[in-house]
Amino acid sequence: MEAGIKNEDYSRNEISYGNFYRSIALPANVDTKNIEATYEDGILRINCKEQPEPKPRKINVEFKKSAT
Repeated sequence: MEAGIKNEDYSRNEISYGNFYRSIALPANVDTKNIEATYEDGILRINCKEQPEPKPRKINVEFKKSAT
């Protein structure tokens, strides 16, 4: 088994013999509707885009004082 990690953006390399299972935890801000994956020459590439941060918004709430 051979494994390596690079840290420019992010790269992980693995070579293994036989069947195996791998799960990858994604950051919370990943847009899960826009994930692209390609598998070519034994290499799985996963491209994820970040969701834009929700912008705070102002909501006016009106209230009436009770007459008691």
